[in-house]
Amino acid sequence: MSEITPNTSYVDIVNYDDNPAVDTQYHDLLQNIRQKGKKVGTQLEDTAWTLFAPGHLKYDLRNGFPLLTERDLGQASNASIAELTAFINGVHTLEDLVEWGCPWWKNFITDEKCMKRGLEPGDFGPGSYGPAYHDFPTPTGASFNQIQAIVDQIGVNPQLRTHIATTVVPSTIFRAPGYEQETVWVPCHGTMLHFRVMDNDLELHHVQRSADAPVGLAMNLIQYAALHMVVAKVTGYTPTVYTHTLSDVHIYDRQEEDVETILSREPRPFPKALIDSALNDVFAWRKGDIIFEDYDPHPKMMIDTPSS
Repeated sequence: MSEITPNTSYVDIVNYDDNPAVDTQYHDLLQNIRQKGKKVGTQLEDTAWTLFAPGHLKYDLRNGFPLLTERDLGQASNASIAELTAFINGVHTLEDLVEWGCPWWKNFITDEKCMKRGLEPGDFGPGSYGPAYHDFPTPTGASFNQIQAIVDQIGVNPQLRTHIATTVVPSTIFRAPGYEQETVWVPCHGTMLHFRVMDNDLELHHVQRSADAPVGLAMNLIQYAALHMVVAKVTGYTPTVYTHTLSDVHIYDRQEEDVETILSREPRPFPKALIDSALNDVFAWRKGDIIFEDYDPHPKMMIDTPSS
């Protein structure tokens, strides 16, 4: 995989407000999990305060890009975008994902877990993000590129309500007698993507199956708000409202002190995200093709999350 070097011309395709309001939705969500969540066991090595189907986070991108400000996520944003660009291009091995610029899966995709699922070391499996997005199985046995189909359909039939993709390949995720899980890690995000064109505006509704609120959710907001911008850029529309619906959202026990720190910090206005003016292919999108301006976060934090 060759890294694409972005040019130096970045543009505002959002039409940002000059005086953005401070957004407190993420703050409110953390408080809600702590106040209303149930403490339950998990498949991992930690229990978690869990809130099921709490609703959604709705971001009007004109008020700023949802790069959270309670801690500095500037560096992490590059890796999170690298992850999604790799997945929509079909990447499904640890080695390739690291090459694309996302190193954090090594603790999650161990040789032991791969062997347990009958997979080669470092292989996420046919039910993972990359194969789902890029090579979804069809009844005929052919593969189906969901993201390409969305871009193509928006191009000729923008009015349709079927610009939809998913990372869920149902036959690969179940664990019960008579079923065989064919992915090392069942996809947490991308459960449903629904793009909608109205007039010249493009909205995106993202449904997430499972969200680690202090760590994973912060990255997923970056990824899919960025994808929203990229699809808008290559199809010629204006990205407006990004909606992120949560199903199972949780805070692990080991994260409670860090969450206290996050909640002690006042949110600040979101930054602006500018996109490379030359980007015209969603599959050519790479980290660095979106940059942030006016990002003023609190200091960086390292927050643990269980991996086994």
